[in-house]
Amino acid sequence: MSESIKKVWASGNMKGNTGNVAWNKGIPRTDEQKENHSQKLKGRPSWNKGKKNWRIYTEEMRQNQSNRMSGLNNPMAGKSIGQKKCVAINLITKEELLFNSLKDAAKATTVSSGHISSICKGKRFQSKNWIFKYN
Repeated sequence: MSESIKKVWASGNMKGNTGNVAWNKGIPRTDEQKENHSQKLKGRPSWNKGKKNWRIYTEEMRQNQSNRMSGLNNPMAGKSIGQKKCVAINLITKEELLFNSLKDAAKATTVSSGHISSICKGKRFQSKNWIFKYN
């Protein structure tokens, strides 16, 4: 390893120049400097001038895509979005309740859905004398 690399490693500065502050950091530009910069950029085309969309969708293409993804061809067909069934167990009465979603369980037990999720994942043990498990 060269001496310059050893110095960089020893300083804790792995990328070399990171940590150096630009000479003009925090110095506001004067109105004259702003005007000069503005004049310099005038007449220059914008960065996206003349660029076109890489793909233009015709009505026929949109209809074909819609037909391909409709009904049972849709990968999400028959799946519930964002809902997991869970079982709630009251630690005092030992009653078990089955819910279709965490939101339903939260409404019925007055435990926040975030706490229910944490309990189901094993990050928490209980909340308000309720324990929950994914079904």
